Amino acid sequence: MTRFDDVSPVETDPNGDLLTQWQAASGALAEAVGDDTRASTIVGGMFGEQPFESLVGRMVCTDLLLHTWDLARATGQDERLDPDAVSQGGASLASIDDAIRVPGGFAEKITPPPQADAQVRFLNFAGRAV
Repeated sequence: MTRFDDVSPVETDPNGDLLTQWQAASGALAEAVGDDTRASTIVGGMFGEQPFESLVGRMVCTDLLLHTWDLARATGQDERLDPDAVSQGGASLASIDDAIRVPGGFAEKITPPPQADAQVRFLNFAGRAV
């Protein structure tokens, strides 16, 4: 496996075409995960060392799922998330519960009501009030 420690984020131009920038970033991520060498490259960070594809599958996808809900809620759109993604995201977060509760990370967990569905439990675990 290859090791890659020096990663610099690509700057976003807030005054530029955000859709085009998002599509470029999304395409680059998909391309990297689709390349066996790059996908298996070991990356480090606050969640420990892991293959790049694991980081994407666990944290990037879960982060995107949470912010999809945030944006839907903020703009009055359909807030329903894909149940399989919720299940996978919840499992990913549960495995690193202590690590995500650092300053600048996730908010404290919210205890869901007894009748809460999987999506509400996932969002409450991530500190979102539903």
